[in-house]
Amino acid sequence: MSAVLIILSGPSCVGKGPLLAAWRRGHPDLPFRQPVLYTTRAPRPGEREGVDWYFRSAAELTSLDRTRFFVHPMRQQWRAVDLRDLQRLLAAPGLVVLELSPLQVAAFCALPALAGVRRRCVLLQPLSPAEALALAADRPVAAAVADLMLGKQVQRALRLGQRFDLALWDDLRTRALAAWDELTAAGPWDLTLVNHDAEGSEHWLHDPPPGDAGATLAAVLALARAALASAA
Repeated sequence: MSAVLIILSGPSCVGKGPLLAAWRRGHPDLPFRQPVLYTTRAPRPGEREGVDWYFRSAAELTSLDRTRFFVHPMRQQWRAVDLRDLQRLLAAPGLVVLELSPLQVAAFCALPALAGVRRRCVLLQPLSPAEALALAADRPVAAAVADLMLGKQVQRALRLGQRFDLALWDDLRTRALAAWDELTAAGPWDLTLVNHDAEGSEHWLHDPPPGDAGATLAAVLALARAALASAA
């Protein structure tokens, strides 16, 4: 059996984190590995250096060796994937999950380092494009989606106990404004799922999760199992 890379993507606060937590908690029979990514954003309460992220300055990230690191802008920040670390994880059979911006998935999948890697790309959407257009009857759709996502961003920040200041507000607003472009991003998607249960939904606290949370998790698990079976 060879390794399978699952790229999990979607706008900020769409539910990627709680989905993976529910997967680990409820399905230990289907384990996965994750690379630790690099970011220029500040740590959130409870996040640990070298475990959740590598926290670095923009100068440090943008000076990384591009033959080893996939460095890319993400809203007003920078992110990086250590390709050597990713290849190490992919050297063993099983599942590897990588979270990546929807706007970067196509470029990432085209990297020579990914040639021959079995992969599946999943896009999570906070609402369907049709729902977004209905929401925006009297204003630009990007603005309507941004207002919706800003509320989710604020709820997450309050839940995490983040200190509200101008820098945090600017970050939350930037994330919300990017949501429409990320929701409609073109990419090599093998699975596109509409998940109305964002990160703050109590559905994620149950095993199995009810509602869209459960349906989204079930669909991702089915894709993962099928991908592993085809790699056997």
